[in-house]
Amino acid sequence: MRSGTTIGVLLDQWKGKVPGFNAMRFIAASAVLFSHSFGAGENRQHDEWIRQLTGKFELGTLGVYVFFFISGFVITQSCLRSNARSFLIKRIARIMPGLVLVTAFSALVLGPLLTTLPLRDYFHDPKFSKFFLNCLFVLTGELPGLFVGNPSGDWVNVSLWTLRFEVMCYLVVLVTILLLKKSSPLAIAVLALGLVALGYPTCMTAAIEPIAYLRSSLSIKIDITYLFVDGMSVVPFFFVGSLFYFARDRIQVNLLWFTGSIVAMIVIILYAQIYPLFPFALGYAILCLAFYDNAMYGKFSRNDYSYGIYVFAFPMQQTVVTFFPSGMTWWANALLAYPLTLGLAALSWHFVEHPCLRLGSRISGRLKVPLNS
Repeated sequence: MRSGTTIGVLLDQWKGKVPGFNAMRFIAASAVLFSHSFGAGENRQHDEWIRQLTGKFELGTLGVYVFFFISGFVITQSCLRSNARSFLIKRIARIMPGLVLVTAFSALVLGPLLTTLPLRDYFHDPKFSKFFLNCLFVLTGELPGLFVGNPSGDWVNVSLWTLRFEVMCYLVVLVTILLLKKSSPLAIAVLALGLVALGYPTCMTAAIEPIAYLRSSLSIKIDITYLFVDGMSVVPFFFVGSLFYFARDRIQVNLLWFTGSIVAMIVIILYAQIYPLFPFALGYAILCLAFYDNAMYGKFSRNDYSYGIYVFAFPMQQTVVTFFPSGMTWWANALLAYPLTLGLAALSWHFVEHPCLRLGSRISGRLKVPLNS
């Protein structure tokens, strides 16, 4: 960490890459698995350590915050370097192959192997075909006869809920930069600050009431109030990450400010009135750590298993539980599920995700006109 150096200068030195992001995503995805083990193993999610310590969030939630901040930073950088078609191709190549793979694996491998129903009944049940709507970011959590009686219920993959919000954020950044071009930094700043302000309890309450009224008056079947509250828990981190990228030439990596950001996070957690400011303190700490001269980061530079860990973790945790019908501790669940998840994530990366990314890069490489030109 070189004190006084801006993020922009560091990015130039690293040829546009942030050395610690892959490692941090890996740790964040692993944190989600660890956190979910309390619910998957014993249905005691409220006993999770970070939840007990902060009273605000779990370790897995913190991992998701890290994911969204990093995504906001990286996606904005990618968007500014691409045209619309190239950007969309790269985003599809990154998020869809892993999602389709885990959905198919759950429905076509885990389901037939572990369902309590006869296979004919399993494949003819409407829940089976409906499950593939997950590939379109429509959450359908159950497969017929699968994970019935597990402590945390029969939901196959609780982690997929964040993906629809991430895709929505991609599109908002794309449209903002496409339409506003040189004014897009100001628009993103207004959006990020507006979302943070909306996180204050009084503002949230004021926003929820008209949304609930709109749903009731228009007879909307989808619970848009629930979607709004869910989205507001993670989306601000994305746009703060985006704002940090636009402000990269003004933000300095400074040991004193890094220490201050850690102290600020502790204070923010203690005082609910200022909790919406958490994305700024966390985001600054993430960037300082990501540019820290750490030899460990090099071990994560070639392969990115984080997405695979994130999407495969809960199905494997639920699978492990089925072999211990009398119950299991959280640590046993994490210990058994983690190597299985990591193995699937590695296979997914080497045989599906990375080849698709290379294909997407080849296609998008022919389209190099930046969006903000």
